[in-house]
Amino acid sequence: MTANPEERQNQPSIAFRIDEKIQKNSLKRSKSDIQELSALTYPLDGIYDEYEREGIGRSRSVFRHLQSACKDDGLSPDETYDAIIHAVVGELCENERLAGYTYEDVEFYVAVVVVDAFMRCKIFDRPSVWESR
Repeated sequence: MTANPEERQNQPSIAFRIDEKIQKNSLKRSKSDIQELSALTYPLDGIYDEYEREGIGRSRSVFRHLQSACKDDGLSPDETYDAIIHAVVGELCENERLAGYTYEDVEFYVAVVVVDAFMRCKIFDRPSVWESR
């Protein structure tokens, strides 16, 4: 259920309705979270652009980490979505630099990044509009 990690982050933008991707990936329980959080992802463009200007490649690392966060093929799509978030949150909560943040705060921020990766087709299957191009 992941996009090819070797693909360039700055692919040409192909518009699709997020509902198409949600439906294609059979995300039922996660649908409302994805729709709600998708409106909050716009600041990430600036962060990823800054990473690219620095030449660090961190944005690709972020996406690869999300792709590898959950590899259990026995999970449902909604369980996979949740597992990606919880795996990353668990790792981040162990980081002493984030000691001032609550678990809920970290979970919220990670969920926004996961939805952004979902919308950029870095995780889960692409909607059919991508397949026809």
